[in-house]
Amino acid sequence: MLRGHHNLMWSFTRSFVKSFKRPVFIYLASLAVTVQIFFAALFYIVEKNFNPAVATFFDALY
Repeated sequence: MLRGHHNLMWSFTRSFVKSFKRPVFIYLASLAVTVQIFFAALFYIVEKNFNPAVATFFDALY
């Protein structure tokens, strides 16, 4: 029982790590980061004069 579970988890972990190298994952991850940076920049441009808590771009990114 324990050996079967170990083999199952090792197989799952190996396939999970391999999935990070797939082009679909790389595309979706880069798209997500690009969208987040775009909206953070938009938020910074809109809020920097009105919101004192947004002092730098990194405040908007956070």
